[in-house]
Amino acid sequence: MSKLTIDDLIKEAEEAHKTGNYIKAKNAYQELYELYKRELGEKHSYTLMVLNNLAVFYGYLRYYKKAWELQNIVYNTQRGTLGENHPDTLSALYNTYPFIIPNF
Repeated sequence: MSKLTIDDLIKEAEEAHKTGNYIKAKNAYQELYELYKRELGEKHSYTLMVLNNLAVFYGYLRYYKKAWELQNIVYNTQRGTLGENHPDTLSALYNTYPFIIPNF
């Protein structure tokens, strides 16, 4: 895994977020997620953190169903790995709340 690539993707996502370019930020997080998933695995904390960020940007872009699906993956993975009462699991559950919207 190239540290430079990871740093570049994180910087790109952060800059895009600052300038309101949510599509570019989403794309950078998508690429970073794929890289982490491949190199670290789907259950690694960094992979889940990036998946959470990806879900946030889907929400910013009003793709609420996709955001909710991604947040549920994070929550269910945390619950299965860490247990229901772990702070990271509870945080992931809390993060699904903004996307529970009827008729999306």
